[in-house]
Amino acid sequence: MFENDGNRKGTDFSSIDGANMTPRPTYRHRQMIAKNFKGIYVEGKSSLSDIITFGSADRNKISVMIINRANKPASFTLYLNKIVVSDNTETTLNIDANSTIVHTGTIEALATHTYVFKNNEIVRTVYINQHFINEKAPEESKLKYL
Repeated sequence: MFENDGNRKGTDFSSIDGANMTPRPTYRHRQMIAKNFKGIYVEGKSSLSDIITFGSADRNKISVMIINRANKPASFTLYLNKIVVSDNTETTLNIDANSTIVHTGTIEALATHTYVFKNNEIVRTVYINQHFINEKAPEESKLKYL
């Protein structure tokens, strides 16, 4: 968790920075996974190489993490089934969770979103580069889906 005083030099692979003990993105990503993911790992696919996605499925709950490594935002359509839909106009994401749910959205540059689908509700957690720079925790909000 904390190596070489969190100075980011040499072999410092800490999850926390320096004397202020500021959580790094690796810490925040693990926190988002620990809080939201349960059940069976579900592989994800993305039509854009700068976006990584994966998920988990547990009874009536599906969790998805989307990571945008690019310096620009991206619109996406997330399909929670194994059907791969190819669309050259936007990013297509697939999580094979055996669900008919389709969600569209936008992810900021250098950002991570976690979506938890349960009981006709989506809980979205957003962690962007500005959160890290300003030493802020990820933000959570509720969305509705039909």
